[in-house]
Amino acid sequence: HQRRLEETLAQKEAARLAGVAERGAKAGKHFEEVRAKVGDVQRQQADATAEHQRRLEETLAQKEAAYLAGVAERGAKAGKHFEEVKAKVGDLQQQQVDATAAHQRRLEETLMQKGVAQSAGVAERSTKASQHNGQVAEKVQKHQEEIQRRLERLRE
Repeated sequence: HQRRLEETLAQKEAARLAGVAERGAKAGKHFEEVRAKVGDVQRQQADATAEHQRRLEETLAQKEAAYLAGVAERGAKAGKHFEEVKAKVGDLQQQQVDATAAHQRRLEETLMQKGVAQSAGVAERSTKASQHNGQVAEKVQKHQEEIQRRLERLRE
């Protein structure tokens, strides 16, 4: 009876050890599956992070290129505007020079015309004065001749 009891105990111990071994094998297999899944998830996360980083860098590069293009465009517009303003200033300065020269010419012409008119007036007054002086000289001459004649008549 003891032997049977020992055999039963041995069978139960063997069954228990077989169950423990089976559970250990299942646990080991499960651990390996979990470890493989964790590795896959970690690789997927690393890949997703790398892809996200690549997209961010690409977007940043595009935005930088767009910013630099905008800066260049604004710079070109500012340069063009500066040249346009510079040309307009040059035109306005030339117009001012031309207007000043035209005004100077008009003033000189007016001054010359006034000078001619003044000279004509002086010449006319000079002529009239000369005629008047001639007439006065004639009257004086006649008057002296008349006085001379009277004196001669009185002497006679």
